[in-house]
Amino acid sequence: AFRIRPDYAYAYQNSMEVLEQLNKLDDLSECIEKAKVSLEQVPPDIKYYEAKLLSRKNDHLKALEILETFEVAEISKIRRPGFLELKAKCFQKIQEFDRSYDYFKQMNACIQKSTEFQNYNPDQYFTECTLQLAQIKSSSFTIAKPQPRSQSGTDPVFLVGFPRSGTTLLDTILSCHSRIEVIEEKPMLQMAKSLINAKLGASNLVILETLSFEVVDEAKQVYFKELEKHIESGGFNNLIIDKFPLNILQIPLIKKLFPETKFIFSVRHPLDAILSCWMQNFKLNEAMVNMVDLDRIVDLYCIALETLKSSQTRYGLEVHRVKYENLVIDLQTETTPLLEFLGLDWEAQLENYRDTAFKRGRIDTPSYSQIVQPLYKDASYRWKN
Repeated sequence: AFRIRPDYAYAYQNSMEVLEQLNKLDDLSECIEKAKVSLEQVPPDIKYYEAKLLSRKNDHLKALEILETFEVAEISKIRRPGFLELKAKCFQKIQEFDRSYDYFKQMNACIQKSTEFQNYNPDQYFTECTLQLAQIKSSSFTIAKPQPRSQSGTDPVFLVGFPRSGTTLLDTILSCHSRIEVIEEKPMLQMAKSLINAKLGASNLVILETLSFEVVDEAKQVYFKELEKHIESGGFNNLIIDKFPLNILQIPLIKKLFPETKFIFSVRHPLDAILSCWMQNFKLNEAMVNMVDLDRIVDLYCIALETLKSSQTRYGLEVHRVKYENLVIDLQTETTPLLEFLGLDWEAQLENYRDTAFKRGRIDTPSYSQIVQPLYKDASYRWKN
């Protein structure tokens, strides 16, 4: 597209988006300079990526200078939440917390007005989670006998936690281990759940805990068939970790399909996790549309952690907790007990997790720009500001 029309701003914008998400910052810088030379007028969308690059290089004042040259209404609708998020984070970095808070508030209001947001009903997901928790805590349901282990494959380990609690950092570290393969936020469990819904019309706790052996085995086959699409060649010889933070709200389903599975619970100070969710421009889905209102995030956080706690009582879960604040202070000390829990030994290459992050290419979580940085502590106890 550049060769045919070197003045085609839209092609530059799309290239910049891809390069930034792939953490190819040198290529992004080169693309920005080419655009500035080729275009008679540099549109706000390209200025936005120039500011984003400066911010990622920790020049937040210069980034703000660029962002102040145009208004949010001048940028493409699809990038308006990102513009407001970037402005908020730059003000946060220079410790202008009131202005930062105001722009995060504008960002979430902008998201709620978007056409994409209107396609979802936040209350439906929230109500399902609330009802399931009430059922887990109730003593009126009889737990069926455990299912026999299926021959479909080895049980995966599930890495769960509330969003923005360090799951992406932890999965990147674990991915460095020679005997671990982490599958990052793929729909294996959702597809298994969809099969149960299609067969039985619902997948509430009563239905899940009384599923027939046949339906359980069929759901597991669906899970492993989807898993095969995302696993590296020979990956089944390694320990498979299914990393999907909000699967913390799917524990009854997980335990029905994989009664002997283990859970890794990534935990962060509640106020930091909650505030960080509110400060993120998430890719929207039925769950993430609940992350634009602080009160709702608090409620969902409480439901998620109470679901884990009550499930431990009900099902006797094997859970190992990894604390984010400890992980960023001493990686080896925090991960060695986790590896022992998984039956593995510490390997020195885990310290080089940033190399793994760079090699991964696109990372489909809001943490894509953070995990390629050295371990930093300024995200700990951020709520105090």
